[in-house]
Amino acid sequence: MNFELREGISCCETGGRFLFLDLDRNRYFALAPEAEQAFRRLVARDAPAPEDRARLNGLVQSGLLVPSDWDARPRPCPAP
Repeated sequence: MNFELREGISCCETGGRFLFLDLDRNRYFALAPEAEQAFRRLVARDAPAPEDRARLNGLVQSGLLVPSDWDARPRPCPAP
C-alpha cells in the first residue's frame, strides 16, 4: 500500500495525535482514532492491520491521501 498526502495537505504529530492542515479548504482537522491508527502504521511503515486497507481507502475517498506508484509514504512536518 503506497499512499502520500494530497498536494495542499500537511500534517504534524503533537500531543500523541496527528493534526492536518488542508490549505485548499482552509481548515485544520484530526482523524477518528481507528483511521489515525491506520495512518500511523502507514507513516511508520509498520505491518498493516487487516482493517487498514478499508480505512486508508476511506482516507483516499475523503481526499486526504492519494495512491502512489512509487514507494512513498506520508511525511509529517518535522518538529521545530
